[in-house]
Amino acid sequence: MAGRGTDIKLGKGVASIGGLFVIGTEKHDATRIDNQLRGRSGRQGDPGSTKFFLSLEDDIVKRYGSEQIDKVRQKLIKKRRGNLPIRKRSIARLMNEIQKKVEGNNYDERRDTLRYDDVLRLERNVVYQQRGIILNEKGNIDDYIVTMIAHTINKKVNEFYRKKRLDFLSLQRFCSNSLSIDLSREEIKGMNKNKVKTLLLNRAVKHLLINEKHLNNKTQLLEFERVIVLKAIDECWEDNINQMDQLRFSISLRGYAQHNPLIEYQNTAHLLYQEMISNIESKVTKDLLNAEIVEGVKN
Repeated sequence: MAGRGTDIKLGKGVASIGGLFVIGTEKHDATRIDNQLRGRSGRQGDPGSTKFFLSLEDDIVKRYGSEQIDKVRQKLIKKRRGNLPIRKRSIARLMNEIQKKVEGNNYDERRDTLRYDDVLRLERNVVYQQRGIILNEKGNIDDYIVTMIAHTINKKVNEFYRKKRLDFLSLQRFCSNSLSIDLSREEIKGMNKNKVKTLLLNRAVKHLLINEKHLNNKTQLLEFERVIVLKAIDECWEDNINQMDQLRFSISLRGYAQHNPLIEYQNTAHLLYQEMISNIESKVTKDLLNAEIVEGVKN
């Protein structure tokens, strides 16, 4: 009944006895809805009136009622008035205050929802921008790919150097699985961390160029690289959205630890975003360098 466009045409003789009489059985969370209900009477110049009946047991009172409402309830119990009607303007004023309180809470929730959505919207814009670059690039995206490989190598090598001591077995496993490179201890003997990074990047790029030679057609090569990158972006972006959804449901619990949920959401979302970018770069590196490109057979 509170929806727009609901007009009730008065029958014969109804206007003469006062028109439509709308009875409200409880107050809603928003006065806007109550006013829409009131608006059902007296439409298009017709006569009409509205009356609301309230109860101290209404949901809105139980959830948001003040101590004053509880005091009134206790007084009525002591006086043993039972289910007799209460006619007090103070009750009506308190109900109006409750509605204003609820509306304020709802406004804060909608405002925070927009702020939460803004975080994901900014990330989405960046991701779509990167996808647009890949889709619309007419030359090659080698520089874009080499940058991803360099970032992946830099991150992983930093992880394998713990307290200036290299975890060689983990580095060797990474080179084999992600870079398609066989690495021996002798190759990096006496090298510092930066030189190891340079060596791995040079060997990875060389391996990439060897694979590319199997595709003489530059259009096919670009399409192949484009599919690999877009697939990685789409899969990691989907994972990120799922993580953000889970974060959204759980972030309110941090308020109990005296933390601002919105700030906590923004900080954690930033970490998840950085993790997503790293995962995209790692996936592109692994998929490209481990791909087996076979030259097509000419008819």
